[in-house]
Amino acid sequence: MYKKSKTDHNNFMIPHNLLNIMATPSLPYNLLPIQAIIMTNLMPTYVKGHPMVMNTKIYKQVYTLAGCLMDAVDRDDQAQFDDDYAELKQICDENEGSSKDHPVQWETLADFTGDIALSISIYEKALAKAEAISSTEFCSSIGFSTASMKLELDDKAGAIESLERARLACLEIEDKELKREIHDLLTELKSIG
Repeated sequence: MYKKSKTDHNNFMIPHNLLNIMATPSLPYNLLPIQAIIMTNLMPTYVKGHPMVMNTKIYKQVYTLAGCLMDAVDRDDQAQFDDDYAELKQICDENEGSSKDHPVQWETLADFTGDIALSISIYEKALAKAEAISSTEFCSSIGFSTASMKLELDDKAGAIESLERARLACLEIEDKELKREIHDLLTELKSIG
């Protein structure tokens, strides 16, 4: 099930499967619909023909925390959610700018950030990191999530801009559902005068 990188035995291949999870409005936290990265399958992502890897320890921490955050949401446990969120943020902050820095940790943090403006700024940071490693999968999913948050702020022009970038990135990915979601939302927004 798990494949180790041939070039670094301390890393697993980066997964690119996403599970759409919609938070319900009855939750006590300020969570909006989110597209959380719940990594259920380790599928390799390739960048220019080479596998892109993420530090194994950090991958496991982010994977575990994403699950814990979703469990806290399901149980309406705000205190546990806050603790897990703070731990995820600490991982991001500690690894920022290092060889362990990776867009998946930032995208996951943004997915669970209830403040919309802050969520957008974290997605933009994740997008810059995804662009730096030429990851079309992450650029596509992050662009779609950013657009969704911009729509929550009634920023239609900003959402269209994010979706256009995501549309260009998704030309090179295999995830047909994400491609369709990007296309459909972009078409809908452009058709509304």
